[in-house]
Amino acid sequence: MKRSLFSLRFYLILTAALSLIGAVLRSLSFLQFDRELGYFDQGAALPMLFSILTVTTLALTATLPLLVKDHTLPRERAKPSILLLSANGIAALAFALNLVRGTLIRGQFKVPVLVWLLGLAAMIGAIAYFVIGLLVDSPKSDTLVICGVCVILALACLLSFTYFDPYTQMNAPHKTTNHMALILLMLYTIYELRAVSGRMMPRALYTASLAAFFLCFTVGLSNLFAFTAGIYTDITYLAQDLLLLALSAYIGIRVVGDVKASSVTESESRV
Repeated sequence: MKRSLFSLRFYLILTAALSLIGAVLRSLSFLQFDRELGYFDQGAALPMLFSILTVTTLALTATLPLLVKDHTLPRERAKPSILLLSANGIAALAFALNLVRGTLIRGQFKVPVLVWLLGLAAMIGAIAYFVIGLLVDSPKSDTLVICGVCVILALACLLSFTYFDPYTQMNAPHKTTNHMALILLMLYTIYELRAVSGRMMPRALYTASLAAFFLCFTVGLSNLFAFTAGIYTDITYLAQDLLLLALSAYIGIRVVGDVKASSVTESESRV
């Protein structure tokens, strides 16, 4: 356990460091951004460096299942801390913001009615998932799983909302990076729900956690910088960027809490 926890700490610290570097690098990349076209300048060095960093980091997180034994990783989630409760509240607010914004996009984006209605309903369930985590000490796993499925559906529908945005090119960096982050969040949520239901897959969970944290943090923070600088102006994308940041905080706090709790348990077992 000690060796594996050391390995997980190493992955966690390295991913956090690369995430900070990536957020700064992508923020600076907007100095080489064409606002009218919606793309980074052709051949620009900074966006290329960020792409290389992203591929490297995601490849690094993918090595975790190969180097860390499954049975030696934390197999139970840590009890909620004040930080985690706060992250639950912030995530609920971020989904609420997207719910409010989602009710207004039908006239702007060409989203199919059924997808739009499903997205709004799913976001209510997603809000409930994080509110339950905030207010209920020992929630029923069945209730959490149902609401957690709504989180996955909500993320998929949010991706669909901007997919049908006719004003942003399909391969524009703002759209593609948001979609990649939302997909990783869906993957992370699947493994979180396995843990909730008592079928935890530790290596898959922590791999998905680190990958989702990196992309959500770097994309969310740099896009927020771009919005503040007036490079992006669409409120729909701003709401999603804030959601990415909120969920990156939630994921990061959960993983750190798991490592700390397992370290305490290991120390107590040796006494």
